[in-house]
Amino acid sequence: MSAYIQFFVRNGEAFLPISIYSRSNALYQYFDEYTPWEKIKPITRPLLNKIRDNVNEDILSYQKRYDRAKEMKEYVATMNNSMDEKMEQIENIEEILGVCLEGIEKAEYVKHYLNFLDDIIEAVEYEEHIDYKNYLYVGIEVGNPTVDNIVR
Repeated sequence: MSAYIQFFVRNGEAFLPISIYSRSNALYQYFDEYTPWEKIKPITRPLLNKIRDNVNEDILSYQKRYDRAKEMKEYVATMNNSMDEKMEQIENIEEILGVCLEGIEKAEYVKHYLNFLDDIIEAVEYEEHIDYKNYLYVGIEVGNPTVDNIVR
């Protein structure tokens, strides 16, 4: 059974869904440790910054791994091994390069979504009738939340 993470905008007592993602989505993976099950919690700038820091660390890690793999690929080409051995090693390295690029792409996707959430907070920050600190919410497997589902 797949679990889903949901994002909401609060409108008075109502919580309007703005997006939903399955466990296999990168957003779920980055928000998971900060998100309650069957409850919702406000999305704050400090939370977005914490997740953004995790994303940036992952991008750096993937980039370093990618760079090392590229160097290794160039080195393998100069080795005295047979052509078959070289090709096998290069294929393995190509797989690593692909994993790294996919990881960077997913992390960049998450960064764009974090910017989207930041933009929403910024858009309502100076609206007198909106409490921007309690405007966006996130929860896992929460269904149709009410104010009773809020955790801090």
